[in-house]
Amino acid sequence: MEIDGQDYYHFPCGYGALNAKDAGWTNDLSMFGSGLVWTYEVTSEKGPLEDATSFAEYFVRPWKPNSLRPDGYWASGTWREDIGSWVIGPLHYGGFESTDLYSDEASWVFSTVTCIDYLTRLYRHVPDVRFLNRSIDAAKWTFTECQFEDGAVGVCGKDDKWLGCAGDAIRQVAMLRPFISESPTFYGLLASARESYDYLCDHVLSADLEAHGVEWVTHSTFADPLVNVAMLWLCAILGILDGVELWKGRS
Repeated sequence: MEIDGQDYYHFPCGYGALNAKDAGWTNDLSMFGSGLVWTYEVTSEKGPLEDATSFAEYFVRPWKPNSLRPDGYWASGTWREDIGSWVIGPLHYGGFESTDLYSDEASWVFSTVTCIDYLTRLYRHVPDVRFLNRSIDAAKWTFTECQFEDGAVGVCGKDDKWLGCAGDAIRQVAMLRPFISESPTFYGLLASARESYDYLCDHVLSADLEAHGVEWVTHSTFADPLVNVAMLWLCAILGILDGVELWKGRS
């Protein structure tokens, strides 16, 4: 991958869309990035860490329109400053899963949680402040743009109230805690996460499995594909577990 005249490692999704050979989804690819960091932590081999560090440029560099190269691959990052988070993907493509929004015009909680996981894991070994700053800003986006007044959280904004998205919002704060726990920024995020934690605890036990763990508000998100629904159920549970740790010893 070449960005601004510099070459970086890039690992494509393995499939394309429209005229792109790489769909470039930030959710999928950030999970791969986390896998590179885990590989380094298990093996102590420098190669995976070097790959993870180079690959991270895709997530910290700004998104640019019309950045598809003639060979079908991307020549820009995926951070969209005017949104304050990562685009779903750099391709102008809609109707793929869970939302009808165009992927280069929106962000979603599916990506904020996995990108933050990747970059904060990498930050432990490579203290590039860009990794941390992007993660903090994306967590702020999650609460500012996606959190309802009752603490529920939507997918791409205040669309529909998914239990799993509330869990993912809490998880993002748990991921950031080791690095910013004494900062005013953290306390603001923690207060917002508490609202989502209370909402989640109040609703998860009475949730109807056949209703997919969502309270429809705008019905602009979808329970399709079901693999995403299953993942969101898991994220709800993980959010509760992280919440227990976040508020252990706190009033």
